[in-house]
Amino acid sequence: MNAAPTTKEPAAKAAAESAAAAGVVAPAPAAAAAAGTSAESLLGLLQRQVAQQQTLLSQQQLELLQLSEAARAQQRELEQRSGELQLKASQLAAREREVRVRVR
Repeated sequence: MNAAPTTKEPAAKAAAESAAAAGVVAPAPAAAAAAGTSAESLLGLLQRQVAQQQTLLSQQQLELLQLSEAARAQQRELEQRSGELQLKASQLAAREREVRVRVR
């Protein structure tokens, strides 16, 4: 079937089919070796990028963990300081009541 390529068929596929029908054989081993090499290098590149992204993600997770712990520590300090200030306010209010009673 040597029909003209349709709009759905790529031109390369049509050319390969025409060449095969005419008895022309492409140097498959060399082409396959080149394709394999480029696929391997692309795979290697993608693997390196994934490894870099995983490293970056790990660093960001560690930083987030450190920031979370620092925020918790600061929250504890603020709660402690708030308790101290509430106690001081209560003591000052009690003194103020004592002074008012004495002044009368």
